[in-house]
Amino acid sequence: MPHNSVTPPPIEVLKMQLSFQLRSYLRQHTDLTARRIVLLLESILTHPDNLDPYQEVCGYHKMLLQWRAMACCASNS
Repeated sequence: MPHNSVTPPPIEVLKMQLSFQLRSYLRQHTDLTARRIVLLLESILTHPDNLDPYQEVCGYHKMLLQWRAMACCASNS
């Protein structure tokens, strides 16, 4: 029986979704949006098409650490 794996969306779609969520968070700070941003950053960093490990990935790792902290603080308040 073949293995049913889910094909991730194109990395450009994830980046557009991230941009949308970041703008959404600027308008209204919610813990749900912060958690969505964390999930999108994790998806971008682990995406098979993420072929530029030095320029963009370092920036995404920094953003991920910051947004994990923000999501944690937002859920604890």
